[in-house]
Amino acid sequence: METDDIFVRHANQGKAKLSLSLLPNESEEEAAAPLILIQWPQQALRLLGELLIAIADSEKERHRSASPKGAGSFHFDPASEFGFYINRLDE
Repeated sequence: METDDIFVRHANQGKAKLSLSLLPNESEEEAAAPLILIQWPQQALRLLGELLIAIADSEKERHRSASPKGAGSFHFDPASEFGFYINRLDE
C-alpha cells in the first residue's frame, strides 16, 4: 500500500492527533541523550505502524515525512513540537 493511501484512509477516520515533543531531561547524567516523546492515541500509532511497514515493503517509496507545520499537518495535534522523517536505508 502506498503511503498516500494510508494518509487518506486515516484522514477519513478523523484527525489522528500525532504529537511529538522533547522529553525533559530528568537524568542526573549531563551527557544523557535527549528523548523524543511519542504519545499518541491508538489511531495515530496505527498510522505510524502502517507507514513504517509500507516503506519497509515498498519497491519505490523509500522515505516519507509529515510535519505539524507542513505536509501532513491535518494528522497532528497543534501542540506537537516536531514532525517526522522516515528513511529506509539500503542493506
